[in-house]
Amino acid sequence: MESEGGAPTGGFTEPSACQATQLPAKPDIDIIDESPQIEGLVLNQSRAVETRRNILYAAARVFERKGYSAATIAEILAEADVTKGALYFHFESKEALANVIVEEQSNWIDENTDPRISPIQRSIDLSYRFIEALQNDPLVRASIRLTLERNTFGTDNPSPYVSWVSLLADMLENAAAQGLLLPHVSPQDAAHLLASAVTGTQLTSEAITHRSDLKYRIEQMWVILLPALVPSSLLPALNSTAPAETSAA
Repeated sequence: MESEGGAPTGGFTEPSACQATQLPAKPDIDIIDESPQIEGLVLNQSRAVETRRNILYAAARVFERKGYSAATIAEILAEADVTKGALYFHFESKEALANVIVEEQSNWIDENTDPRISPIQRSIDLSYRFIEALQNDPLVRASIRLTLERNTFGTDNPSPYVSWVSLLADMLENAAAQGLLLPHVSPQDAAHLLASAVTGTQLTSEAITHRSDLKYRIEQMWVILLPALVPSSLLPALNSTAPAETSAA
């Protein structure tokens, strides 16, 4: 309604053009920089991984020296220089530690197989990587001892042996398909033979010479076994000696 002079007297009033387009001010929002928190989380995770690895290697050294039954949590704590709480955060018992170390042998096998080379040469090279690890890697040495002692800590876990036989069988099946094995050779039987030969050779070497002659014994193992597995025409192409980078004595 308007007065006679045209001025509004009350009721609804049309907003001006300026008022119609004006938006309410946005509330202030604090932007939180979470990067320090993320960096702290990553750092804590990294420390946890390093602590676990330290405990695992310390336990491996103790198990390798003393065996499962004689090793104690107190010795592992001293070797790792960690608290009991830190150890039990990562491993619930001495038995759990031993089982993880035994499983590490299967992980090692997977990590040290090169699929780019021929299957026969691959099996030869793998045997030399293994004996080098026996010289230099406490996890591998401890896994061997614990595998032999597996019945002493409430488990009968043959997984390292199974992993070796399975891997060698796969390689030899591949070799047979490529005509690299003698016709009468069973890949599965040959895999069992090679796994047993390497295992027995390294155990005998450890008992007699503390593995000082292990490289030579493995070389002789291949010199004797290869002619029984591979056609004679293919033998010159195979290198049955340790690769140059292998430092095992």
